[in-house]
Amino acid sequence: MGNRLAEGDDEQVVRPISNHRIMTQEQCERAVKALQDRGFFASHIQGAPRDHGVWLDSVWNDALQESLSFRIHDEEVEWWAVETTDK
Repeated sequence: MGNRLAEGDDEQVVRPISNHRIMTQEQCERAVKALQDRGFFASHIQGAPRDHGVWLDSVWNDALQESLSFRIHDEEVEWWAVETTDK
């Protein structure tokens, strides 16, 4: 996310540039289920009232010799949410 002046803005006003998607709890839960069905350790975390996300847990890092957790991108959440095996 970056900042820039919009055309016609006063130089004191800086607006954030963001392509952030709003993830729903349902999308995140479906993505977690799909990831877990494929053997990943995943969890749905709500950081703020409208900030839902999916975290991959226990991802091993050979260089650091430890496991880490990280949040996946919203585009990946959307992709995994439709991969749920509801058949």
